[in-house]
Amino acid sequence: MQDGKEVMFKFLCFMMACSLIGLSGCRKDSDRLDGEPLSEVLLRYTPQIGLTNHYGFSVNLDKKFFLKGRWRSEGNENLKGIISIEAIEQNGDNYLTRWYAAMGKSNLSKEALDIMKDRAVKTYDLIISDRYVCDEAPINDLCFPDEPISPGAEWEGEGLFSFGDMATVNKPMLKMSYRLVKAVENKDGRYCVIECEPAADQIEFPLQIGQLGLKCDATGKVTAVRQDSDAQGKIKVGDVLVAVNGQKAVTAKDWHDMYERFIEMPDNVGSAIILTISRDGREQDVEVLKSFVTLGTMEVNFSNDSRKVIFDIDKGIIISDESSSEYDVMYDFLDEFPFMDDYMGTSSFKERATTREGPRNYRNKWKMKLLQ
Repeated sequence: MQDGKEVMFKFLCFMMACSLIGLSGCRKDSDRLDGEPLSEVLLRYTPQIGLTNHYGFSVNLDKKFFLKGRWRSEGNENLKGIISIEAIEQNGDNYLTRWYAAMGKSNLSKEALDIMKDRAVKTYDLIISDRYVCDEAPINDLCFPDEPISPGAEWEGEGLFSFGDMATVNKPMLKMSYRLVKAVENKDGRYCVIECEPAADQIEFPLQIGQLGLKCDATGKVTAVRQDSDAQGKIKVGDVLVAVNGQKAVTAKDWHDMYERFIEMPDNVGSAIILTISRDGREQDVEVLKSFVTLGTMEVNFSNDSRKVIFDIDKGIIISDESSSEYDVMYDFLDEFPFMDDYMGTSSFKERATTREGPRNYRNKWKMKLLQ
């Protein structure tokens, strides 16, 4: 793990470099869309191999929940940063790309930032086909048509649907509607505008949360172990949990943060979680495989979800990407809960079920723009 100050220093240097690049060659998006209208275009993702494109991004997220007859705010989160996309190699119609993300300014709490600091810089590989279909979430697909199209043309595609508090093992596929709004050619090249939105106004999927099969009291002492869990035979009643994946947890709030971060979300079911336990006065690390439990269903209702992309047809890359979405999430819990992990009363989903909390509302704005 890199030191937080070192990460931030590198990020600031990178921001300055991108700013200097931007000053030397930045153009307004509106300038790109001036020119002679094109009657037909073939849309393909064709990045230059070995070239890295840098994008500035910002996210603004408002969250509310409905309780006792009125909407209550869960707060607002603002994130800014840089996404760098390197085209590594081409294999047929597919491009292996490497994504580097650096988080910038944020109004998240210090506690949240402290436990996220090892995520301040993240690198991962992603395969994108020339039709701009990605191999994993949460990257948005464009699903370009097979044949050339004219402005005004509409087509359908699908992509993996995901959002921050989504709790399900297999991300659902969401059908999307696309439209080529405009295509022009000018002295700098050919550009187009693509708009898209969900083809349906509702989607439903299982509500599933990660589990280790343990219950603990207010001191971290294990009070129960689920019989069919991987923890059985490894963790004993009476053991005291000290840390999760090397992160020490002492207070109930510590456990809540660690539980949400490493265990509750089911995005890495089947992976090993390292628990540090104290047994007979001695600490030891134990690997426990993460499983999941189904608690009911989640239903997402879209009231607004629009996306606008400006695409460089000749270079085959996105110039800018903006989206605005608003949706309500309804929870339909089981009448009787199965065995659930409980670390000093940290399960947020159990609380939602027992209080019969109403829907949650998410209002999200996303912007990503090429720095050049």
